[in-house]
Amino acid sequence: NFLNLKYKKIYIKNVKTIWGSCSSRKNLNFNYKLVMAPHNIIDYVVIHEVCHLVHQNHSKSFWSLVKSIDPNFKEHKKWLHENGHNLTL
Repeated sequence: NFLNLKYKKIYIKNVKTIWGSCSSRKNLNFNYKLVMAPHNIIDYVVIHEVCHLVHQNHSKSFWSLVKSIDPNFKEHKKWLHENGHNLTL
């Protein structure tokens, strides 16, 4: 378990508008199209959602936690924004 945090389940879904989410019930959800992304981008999305187990928002504390695990997260976020539409099976 990542960062000694507990989650309930992981779901891989077919969704159109998001890459991942973390529910209030601590379920982690990921877009199946991520399998076509470079590993560092997949890592970024997983890190992002796992950090929501600590901070259920996008506060400064949330982004500080993301950065502590993925110092290049801004680069990865930008890549996903610019290239995510090309990820298809």
